[in-house]
Order: sequence, then structure tokens, then C-alpha cells
Amino acid sequence: LATTTVILAIKIENKERKIFAFEMAANAARLIPRKVKPILSVDNEEARKRAINLYKAWCKQIPYIVRKYDIPKSVEECKQKLRDEFIKHENLTDVRVIDMLIVKGQMELKECVNIWKQKKPCNGLFS
Repeated sequence: LATTTVILAIKIENKERKIFAFEMAANAARLIPRKVKPILSVDNEEARKRAINLYKAWCKQIPYIVRKYDIPKSVEECKQKLRDEFIKHENLTDVRVIDMLIVKGQMELKECVNIWKQKKPCNGLFS
């Protein structure tokens, strides 16, 4: 009985040490900043340039999109809505999030320009 109690106490102590070591490793991992692989842009400046280029591309295509999809708004109103969408995200600092939004914006633009979207979803972009 005494030996089983000692063995049981040793097993519990070893288990507690493993848990403690795991918790310490987890805490240390939280303190180390992670290096994540960028999607497109290396830094905020490059992401900013991509966003500006996307904005310019949308501005160039808005007159054609308004005409093709028969959007019941003027070109100026659509450009204002576009400007509002970009301003809504101006405070983002995470390059990966910015890149994902840029990729989504490029896909939306391509779908609108190539008339791959139906009229109602495209009208929804500017309403």
C-alpha cells in the first residue's frame, strides 16, 4: 500500500510538472510576436498604393458600370458611395486584412466590368 501511494504521488507530481511546463511554453509563445507571411503587400505603404490603384480603377469604370447595369443613380453619386466605402476602411493597419479587402474589391470590379454579375447585386453595390 505504501509503494502504490508513493508511485501514485510521483505520477501526480510528474503530471503537474508537465502541465506547468506546457503552461509556461504557451505563455512564452504569446509573448513572442508572430511573423506571418503577407498575402500581397510587404508593408503598409505598398498596401496603400494597391488601395489607391484599386480606387482609381473603380473610378474609371463607374461610368460604364452605371450605363451597362442601368443603375438609377448618377455617376457622381456612385463615386461618392465608392469613396465612402474606402473611407470606411481607412483606419485598418493589418496588411493582411487590407490585402484581402483589395483582392475582394478587384474581384467585384472584374465581375462588374465583364458583366458576370446580375443587375440586382451590382445595383446593391451603389445603394
